[in-house]
Formats: sequence, C-alpha cells, structure tokens
Amino acid sequence: IPHPKAQWAMMALRCAWLLLWPSSVVGQLLLGLSLTKTGPSHEVLKAQLIEQSLELVVSRANENAFTPNGFQDHRGNPIQFGLRVFDDEGNATKVQELYRAMIQDRLVDLLLGPQTQALSEAARSVTTALQRTLMLWSLHTMSVDNFPLQAGQPGTFSVAVPVENLMDQGLRILKSLGSTEVRAIVGTDRISEFMCTKAMERAEALGYASERIMARPQNSYELL
Repeated sequence: IPHPKAQWAMMALRCAWLLLWPSSVVGQLLLGLSLTKTGPSHEVLKAQLIEQSLELVVSRANENAFTPNGFQDHRGNPIQFGLRVFDDEGNATKVQELYRAMIQDRLVDLLLGPQTQALSEAARSVTTALQRTLMLWSLHTMSVDNFPLQAGQPGTFSVAVPVENLMDQGLRILKSLGSTEVRAIVGTDRISEFMCTKAMERAEALGYASERIMARPQNSYELL
C-alpha cells in the first residue's frame, strides 16, 4: 500500500503540467528524478515511499486522462504521464551525472529534484548550467524561512504541502482500503510535533483510532 505522503506529488504533477515543454512521446509528459535506492537504509526507505507515492499519483492522473478532470495541453488534447526513476546512491557526483544524462540524452521531459536538499543542490548546478527547469519539492510542509535556498533562483521552482491538507489524500485512500488505526512515531522538536499533530487531527476527523509514540530525537515523523 503506498505511503500516505502523496499530496505533494499531485501538486508537483500540476506544476509539471504548467511547465510542460515538447514531449518525447506525443500526448505524454515524462517525469524524471533520482532517488537514493541503494545506500543508507533510512534513505532507501524514504526513496521507496516517494516512488510509491509518485506511481500512485501518475496512475490516478492517467486514469482520468480522457475525463473532464484530466490534464490537457494548450490544444485541448489529453496528456498522460510517465515516470523514470534513477538510483543516485546518495552521491552528489552521481546525481550530477544522472541529471546531465537526462537532459543531454533527452530521457525525460521535466526534472524533479532528488530527495535531500544537498542532492538537490547538486542537481540544480547541472540544470542551471544546461538551462533547464528543475522542480524542487518537500515531503513536509514548511515555512517560507525554511524553504530550500535554491527556490526562487532562475529555472528553479518549489512545491510543498499546506499544513491544512497534510496527509489528507493518503489517509482517505487508505481509509477506503480498510485501514482503521494510525500510529505516529514523532521527533521531539517543535516542527515535527506540530506537523504530527495536524496529521493526527486529520486522521481522527476521518475516523481513525490514533496513537502517538515519542521515540525519535531527529527532525522527522512517520505515520504507520
């Protein structure tokens, strides 16, 4: 079952549609990014969740392609989406090689940033030099002051999840699949506690039984 952190992915998809340039396949917009699919276990797990979320959103968008809710190009023709994910091994040099290849070999139509800010900076250095658009994103909501430093620079865009919509889409999907309980493992910093509180409030409003476990010192939280 895809992890419920999928709202950002739909926002990224909508932004990708707005930033569409000529596709390598008629009627299809091919999204590309690198993720850490091999390396530290916590980053590999995060990569799996991100890829699952993207696959879910791409699938849902393609199902609606020929309906009034589907995406269309400037001529009114339906657009479907494809996804290519490459393994950067958590290495900045590898990220640069992959993003250079995606651009120069025309492997994708639009580039999403990697899963960490440091790797995103490595990707941005390539896209800026080759004059291509890079879309950054975040799994979590954040304040403007905490937005990635790359955001707002020429050719670099960012997308994040509003607090009030945090987790909602994923929680609704899982609810429809029969999920009834939510347990949160949350860090002790204020941002993580605040984000977790908002997510748990939304889960409880949807009828989930919830439990919070304060078990992580780092700035993160996960819903189980």
